[in-house]
Amino acid sequence: MIQLVFKSYVEGIPSRGYWDQDFLQDALCGEVWWPVNGVAFRPAKMEDVKNGCVLVVPAGSHADKVDEINKDIERLDWVVLILTSDEQGVFPVHEVKHPNKIIYLMTPHFDKDLSNVDRYIGEGFPTATISSQQKIKADEAGRTPPVDVFFAGQQTHRRRDECIAGIESTDINKRIITTQGFSEGLDHNEYYAGIIGAKIIPCPSGPCTVDSFRFFETLELGRIPLADAETPDGRRDRYWQKLFGSEDLPFEMINDWEHVGGNIAKLLNRWRHNANVCFSWWQNYKREFVYHLHEDIKRISGAESYGNYLLDNLTVLVSTSPIRRHPSLDIIRETLDSIRERLPHSEIIIMIDGIREEQEYLREQYEEYVGNLLWMINSDYMNVVPILFTEHMHQSGMTRKALENVRTPTILYVEHDTPLCGSIDFEGIVHNVAAELADVVRLHHETHILVEHEHMMLDTAPIEINTVPMMKTVQWSQRPHVSRKNFYQKILSDHFSPEAKTMIEDVMHGIVHSAYTDRGRPAWADFKLWMYTPDPNAMKRSTNLDGRGDEEKYGMVF
Repeated sequence: MIQLVFKSYVEGIPSRGYWDQDFLQDALCGEVWWPVNGVAFRPAKMEDVKNGCVLVVPAGSHADKVDEINKDIERLDWVVLILTSDEQGVFPVHEVKHPNKIIYLMTPHFDKDLSNVDRYIGEGFPTATISSQQKIKADEAGRTPPVDVFFAGQQTHRRRDECIAGIESTDINKRIITTQGFSEGLDHNEYYAGIIGAKIIPCPSGPCTVDSFRFFETLELGRIPLADAETPDGRRDRYWQKLFGSEDLPFEMINDWEHVGGNIAKLLNRWRHNANVCFSWWQNYKREFVYHLHEDIKRISGAESYGNYLLDNLTVLVSTSPIRRHPSLDIIRETLDSIRERLPHSEIIIMIDGIREEQEYLREQYEEYVGNLLWMINSDYMNVVPILFTEHMHQSGMTRKALENVRTPTILYVEHDTPLCGSIDFEGIVHNVAAELADVVRLHHETHILVEHEHMMLDTAPIEINTVPMMKTVQWSQRPHVSRKNFYQKILSDHFSPEAKTMIEDVMHGIVHSAYTDRGRPAWADFKLWMYTPDPNAMKRSTNLDGRGDEEKYGMVF
């Protein structure tokens, strides 16, 4: 296990307990994400560390302690040094010396020498206090907020003056509460309720960098932040692009608060869609942050992953798209609960389709559903991440993209209205699929093989493959099934055009059955399709909530 050390080198200064350490601490303690092939941590004291460690230091109070830190780490083979709580940027990070180090720096000052820094961390948010608001039910949080813009905070410098004046000059529905000191205004619950009760949250600069708790609190509560692009002393250093390592960010960065009304009007025009894009991006960022952390540690330390077979080998893909029963979450919640009951740790990637032209009439309720879904998976589930498609892609297009985010050799594909049921030997199934003894293992939605489907079954009784009872079939179905990531990538490449927007079954059912019709039993080996049959007379392992109901099946692009 990786030793984790929080240390202060200044008497009377605690090593931890700062708000800006909350998100980082949760990431290190497995409260943000459980990564595939991740490492495990255990708390340690610096004097007990032998080879290397993750060392967290509240750097703002340690500007004159860099020599002590260097002396402390020089005996180590490796170190991941995380410097937090330095809003003013006083710690001389360029003076840290070690031949095998990785440095994370919180709230970087990009006008200083950061050549020693490997990764940047934002200010984060106080996770313990914000979690009380996340107990709100998704449909409650997803209601249209009564206020367009909400700001409650200090009015202590030029950028905040300009922000408040710019908002006051608009005729939008706004709520502004100003104070002269940190934490002197609303209590936490009132403050977070104010964020949830608004669509857009202005986030003017902090005193030293444009970063702020407010910005990250807004993202965590599913609302749209207006990020500042300039510090009170006039620096425009493209902070957010550098912090997140991307030019493609989903939120507005404000140079001129005087004309912020135009930014607000644009965002309000499709506020729910814009909020969903921000919320989805943020949830993906949190996952990637944890992966960077674990991969950096493994690379520098040579540590092995902690090891959880199904987490490390099986990712669940869940597809969802507009139906008339939205914005209700009942169907997808039942499906997710059925997955989590059987796979408590595996990553779940929810593929959220865009809206096709024929279903434009469902846009308002679907975008509300998406917002509710994003809230639910962020607050009620662990290791569930969305991929939000802003245009209609259908199963083929969404799956092609989602597979780029899969880090395991196998996948479980589940449509949003097909919950799992019964006991399932996932470890055995995954082993057989990973070993290429099977390409696809179906979890049947009937208790037995229907008479009209018997001609597509190649076995009359189950065969035990490494103790897993299965029967060969040439009937492809998109109902829940386990497959390999590389197999899915191959069929999408071989049998679907790059522009395809179609149900996967509508192509693959014919491909598989035609091969069998043309060449007989030898063609089965092309796709190695099995049915999981623990009991041939009680094989039902998935069900159907019929999300589409009587709505017609629309045309597809092949």
